[in-house]
Amino acid sequence: MRRMLSDGSEEALLSSGDGRGTWQLRRAIANHLRGFRGMEVNPEQIVIGSGAQTLYGLLVQLLGRQRVFAIENPGYPRLARIYESNDVPLRFVGLDEKGPLPDSLAATGASVFHCMPSHQFPTGVTTAVARRRQLLEWAAAPAPDGLRRYLIEDDFDCEFRMSGRPVPPLQALDEAESVIYANTFTKTLGAAFRIGYMVLPPHLTEQFRRRLGFYACTVGALEQLTLARFIESGEYERHVNRQRAHFRKLQHAFAAALAEADGVGRLRLVNLGVGLHFVMEVAKGPDDLERSRAIGTPATDAPNAWNAAAPGVSNMRDAAEAEEAIAARAAQFGVLLAPMSRYCFGTDSAAGQDGRSAGAGAFGKFGGPACAEEEPSGGIRRTSRAKALRSEAVSAARRRQFSALVAQRPPSFLVNCTALAPEAIVPTVNAIVRAVEEAD
Repeated sequence: MRRMLSDGSEEALLSSGDGRGTWQLRRAIANHLRGFRGMEVNPEQIVIGSGAQTLYGLLVQLLGRQRVFAIENPGYPRLARIYESNDVPLRFVGLDEKGPLPDSLAATGASVFHCMPSHQFPTGVTTAVARRRQLLEWAAAPAPDGLRRYLIEDDFDCEFRMSGRPVPPLQALDEAESVIYANTFTKTLGAAFRIGYMVLPPHLTEQFRRRLGFYACTVGALEQLTLARFIESGEYERHVNRQRAHFRKLQHAFAAALAEADGVGRLRLVNLGVGLHFVMEVAKGPDDLERSRAIGTPATDAPNAWNAAAPGVSNMRDAAEAEEAIAARAAQFGVLLAPMSRYCFGTDSAAGQDGRSAGAGAFGKFGGPACAEEEPSGGIRRTSRAKALRSEAVSAARRRQFSALVAQRPPSFLVNCTALAPEAIVPTVNAIVRAVEEAD
């Protein structure tokens, strides 16, 4: 506090301030984005808020509730709940190994699409260059109802790309002022440090000032000034580098332990090294060939085949059933798994859970919950059917969509590095391999 006062920050600490956040933090973020993400951003375009829920709620007010919003499927269940709680029509866009499907996006009739092109949650897919261009072309064209289109680019763990060249954000490629960039410091500084921000296109910056400028910033000035100093001093970058090295080591240790324990090669890691989470797929079992011949379809192992044409079968069960069987068996060994089907919109569990309880805790330490937001019993939190789905008609449509989705991919689980303890990796992997074998 004394240092803040001595360097001329007293006015920022004592005044009501700008509703978009302190100038010092917005300037620090703009400089950080220029050096780290290649984004030319004016601090005037940046809005600070206490986490995603606050910022996305402001966006709904800014863009209007008459718009149709779309999110990715599979996706982040809490994101769906945020938009639905703001009373906007919500649609879902399918994915393949190259990213969001253009035809699926067009079919939604949406004018706002919330996407994660650098590292999609939960699949880990990085949107291909050609697909990125298609997204920008979609955003540059007017919607059928005449409204201007927008992409909300959620760059939630871009700091943790551990291999390959950094992927430029859509915002840096946008020439039509159609990309709203969003990020948070929660991943790098911890869940208790809830500071997020969004970068508005220039024309929306003035609209925000005019329509929502009366809002007070939801993050305290002292926290903002402290973070600004942390960034400008270079300590934030050094902190992220240390964290990146730590999580890279955890990922490599997990992969090595899996290679040692899984002698028959039933488990495969997908999209490793591009963020804090990756996917573990279960390859086809010995019953698949016989079953696939019986129904006349090939049993394929295409990675991330979220919308593949040919359905595969895993051990005479669809992917969701196989995932739940493996997860149930793993739980008996003290390991909490996060089945991918719980993130596919079209199931009561995906619509009803908040996403963090399964997503943040893909693998828990032995003898403890997978993450802080887990139920004390270790179970996944769910809401009632009435709360999760708005009507039986919607429920039936989502179930049909989900059934088609899970039948076309191998059973998969989300692995989140933040839930991995170094000393628990080997016993955790051994328990997973055993669960897969015994669930067959």
